[in-house]
Amino acid sequence: MHQCKHGLGHGLMAWSSYDLPATLDYCELIGDSMGQASCRTGAYMENIVGSLTDSPEARALGHFTKYLSDDPQYPCNIVNERYKADCYFLQTDRMLFLSKTGFQGVVDACTAAPEQYHYTCLASMGRTVGGVARGRPEQAVQYCQLIPMHENRVQCIVSVAKDYLWDPSGAEGGLRFCGLVPPEDGQIDCYKGLAEHARAVMDRDQLDAFCARVPSEIHDECLNSPT
Repeated sequence: MHQCKHGLGHGLMAWSSYDLPATLDYCELIGDSMGQASCRTGAYMENIVGSLTDSPEARALGHFTKYLSDDPQYPCNIVNERYKADCYFLQTDRMLFLSKTGFQGVVDACTAAPEQYHYTCLASMGRTVGGVARGRPEQAVQYCQLIPMHENRVQCIVSVAKDYLWDPSGAEGGLRFCGLVPPEDGQIDCYKGLAEHARAVMDRDQLDAFCARVPSEIHDECLNSPT
C-alpha cells in the first residue's frame, strides 16, 4: 500500500502542474495518516526528480516545478509545519546534488535544519547512501560514520539496510552490509532493520532461511514482529 500511495503523490504533482503546496493538501484526502505520509513522500520525490516531466507532451504543457532552489533546506523550510518531517525524509537527495563536499555536505545541511528534523533528515541520508553506494557496502558504512551523533549515525545505518530489502533479492546485499557495520555503530540495529523489511516482503520459507543468517540474539525477533 505504501508504494501505491507514494505513486499517487508523484501523479498528483503532474496532475497539478507541479503545484507542491496543493499536492500536499490533496494527500490529506487519504483516510489514514500513513497513507498521507506515503503520498507526501511521492510528491517530494517528484518535485526533486521531475520524472513525469520528461516527455515532449509534458514539456509542451509547461510541466516543471518552481519549488527547487540552491538552498538545501528548500522547500522544506516553506511548507506547512505538519508536512516538514516528510519533506526532510526525501530532501537529502537534493542536498547531495547541491553539495560540494559529498555526504559531508549532506551531514552539514541536515544539522543546519531545525533540530527536531535532524533525526529524520539523517535517516533520509541513509536512504540516499543506499542508492549511491549500492554494491559498495564498505563505502556506505563510511558515509554514515560521517555523522557525529551516535543515535543519528545508527539510524543512517538502519536506513541503508532497509533500502537493500524492498524485495527478497536484496537479502544477500543487506546481510553483507550489516556484517560490515561495527558493533558500536549499530550492527544489531542494522540486522533488526533488515528483519523488519524481510517480514514484509518474504514468504515463510524465505523468512526462515533469512533469519537463520542473522545473529542468534535476534533470531526469534526476526521471525516474529517484536511485541
